[in-house]
Amino acid sequence: MTGILHVLFGMKGRITRAQFWGGTLFSWFIIVLIVAASELLKSDDVLGAEGSVALIGVAALWIAFIWMSICVRAKRYHDRNKSGWFQLISLIPVIGFPWMMIELGFFEGTPGGNEYGPSPKGTPNVSEVFV
Repeated sequence: MTGILHVLFGMKGRITRAQFWGGTLFSWFIIVLIVAASELLKSDDVLGAEGSVALIGVAALWIAFIWMSICVRAKRYHDRNKSGWFQLISLIPVIGFPWMMIELGFFEGTPGGNEYGPSPKGTPNVSEVFV
């Protein structure tokens, strides 16, 4: 997988902060679609089989949102040389989610390669590694 598919759906490798924010904003766009679809389902116009199909569509969007979020965060934690399981920190009430978003969105990744793959920025200069 390469490009946007790797960023949104792959669990292996590393991504940059810019790719993290792009993937996060795209997954939040999916939430907007879910809310819009849910509002349509609440109207009296949706009846019978069409309502069932719409519910399946909303469920599929939720699954896509959850999977994309997990993949993007895991690869960003990989860039920080941590396991993707670190995203469970977001379950800590009040501080977990902000902590995770700040760490993933604003802190630099590991320079050079690490156990999760080569740097997504390319090969750093020797001076960048030892500074």
